[in-house]
Amino acid sequence: MAALRQAAAGDAAWQVPHLYAIVSDRPERPLEDGVARLAVTGDLAAKTAAMRAHRTQITVEGERYALSDDVWKDISAVEEFVAIDPHTVYELP
Repeated sequence: MAALRQAAAGDAAWQVPHLYAIVSDRPERPLEDGVARLAVTGDLAAKTAAMRAHRTQITVEGERYALSDDVWKDISAVEEFVAIDPHTVYELP
């Protein structure tokens, strides 16, 4: 978000027309009820291979993974995103 604010400042100001954040199922980042989600389906094999390439950050076994919290989850080809109003990003200090 800081990079977006910096890009919008100065002589060559540029603002993104649309901004999305990935939906997280982590309890410290709850999503309000009724928020519209955009589901994007990708290549499961490519995603699994990419996750395996980051073995210092994530453990992958078969079609499941765990982060440093050791909570195992299924790998999904679907990622969900929520729209963020870009104007609110530029108004932040």
